[in-house]
Amino acid sequence: MESNKTYLRALESGDYKMLNEWHNDEKIFPFITANKYFISSARDEKWIREVILNDTKNLYLAICYKENDEMIGYTSLLDIDYKNSKALIGGWTMDRKYQRRQIGVDAWLQFLDFVFNDLGLNRLVTAYLEENIVTARHMKTHGFKVECLLRDEVYKLGKFHNVVTVSLLASEQKAKSQQ
Repeated sequence: MESNKTYLRALESGDYKMLNEWHNDEKIFPFITANKYFISSARDEKWIREVILNDTKNLYLAICYKENDEMIGYTSLLDIDYKNSKALIGGWTMDRKYQRRQIGVDAWLQFLDFVFNDLGLNRLVTAYLEENIVTARHMKTHGFKVECLLRDEVYKLGKFHNVVTVSLLASEQKAKSQQ
């Protein structure tokens, strides 16, 4: 799937090196809902082989910059439920040098198009730390609706954090894209 600046592709086994850099990036960690784990490159290498070959309920995608084919991020759809037409966004990571350029928006719009038009899903759910105002603004801009606030859901950085759960329906995405 291609657009002007980026394209999505399946993860490949060699992508574990970039994933490991992002998994261990101290500047990314404060903004995600996950707890801190020290992840070795060997563990990421084994993990990526497993998800490529054996994972049928989840989909992991590389985000690549069209200009140089560099992998600049990754995302995942978890617990894909085709019967009920829904999935969870497991995460969205962009290399810091690409974050403040419109490249991420380009990839995000492709991702939503893929989820709703290619996979045919009806409902997409994700969660973020309440204090992550950048993600909150991004979700609102792209039509996600707040469903609930999970109080003291995640313990990290020496305190508990609230987590906001949001969702987007295919009909809402279609209406938003026609504006």
